[in-house]
Amino acid sequence: MIRKLTDVGGELDLVIEGPILELLGTDRDTELEVRTDGEGLVIRPVGSDRARRLRASAEAMMDAHDDTFRKLAECPGLLSALVLLDFNGLPISAQPKELYELTMSVARGEATKAEVAATLRRLTGSTRRAE
Repeated sequence: MIRKLTDVGGELDLVIEGPILELLGTDRDTELEVRTDGEGLVIRPVGSDRARRLRASAEAMMDAHDDTFRKLAECPGLLSALVLLDFNGLPISAQPKELYELTMSVARGEATKAEVAATLRRLTGSTRRAE
């Protein structure tokens, strides 16, 4: 679509037609981000692209791992333990992948309580054993 700028009160405006506004889900109250890519203008509703990508990514993740997330929701003990350790100032020295693998093994029912406790002791550097 080729458009010309319109002189409105001494300023130049770009008129965006209704069908384009509808396609973008915008109206006169929508905030628009206007930037340049070095060759032209890029105009889009504020935050819409990022929010759309984030929502699509979350939905894809939920679809791909629905069973695992449901099982994980039934066993909140690991999350509670991680929050409690953080709350008490016990840092966890683990790579995100290691925590992910531990979380997934709990969700799949593959890790015993003793194994989780031993892993958390190792990750916090604690030598104290549960009574």
